[in-house]
Amino acid sequence: MKKIYKLILSFLILFFVASPLIETAKAQSPETLSLSFSVHIEFGRRSRDCRGLGICWFVFKDFDVNATARLQPNKNQLQILFPMEFVKTNPAQFENDVFIQEEDFQLPKETSFTLGSDRPLLIPKGEYSLRRSDKGMILNIPQK
Repeated sequence: MKKIYKLILSFLILFFVASPLIETAKAQSPETLSLSFSVHIEFGRRSRDCRGLGICWFVFKDFDVNATARLQPNKNQLQILFPMEFVKTNPAQFENDVFIQEEDFQLPKETSFTLGSDRPLLIPKGEYSLRRSDKGMILNIPQK
C-alpha cells in the first residue's frame, strides 16, 4: 500500500511541476520564438570599403561583440539591439534617433539561416527610426 501511495504522490508532484513547463513550450511556437545572437557589426558602405553610413559587415562572434540580433517571425522583421556604450562611440550613425543605410546590404545565406530565415535577409537602403530602450537603441528592419 505504501508503494502505491508513494507512486501516486510522485506522479502528482511530477504533474504539477511539469505542467507549467509544457504550457510554456506550447506557447513558444516557431512563429513566435526568436533567439538573440551576439554579433559584430561594422558601419559604412561595402562599395566604399566600409566608409559612410549603414551596415557594411555583420558576423556572429563571441568576442568583440557590439550588438545582438534576432529575427522576429511573427512581426516579419530583423531586430538589432545596439548597447548604449556602442551608440555613444558611433554618434554619427545614431544621430537624431535615425539609422541611415546608404546602400542595400544582404546578409549571407548562412547568417540568415542561423537567425531563422529560409532566405537571405536584406537591409534595404533607407532611413529607419530607432527606438530607445533601457538596454540601448533598437533597429527594426521589415522583411518581405
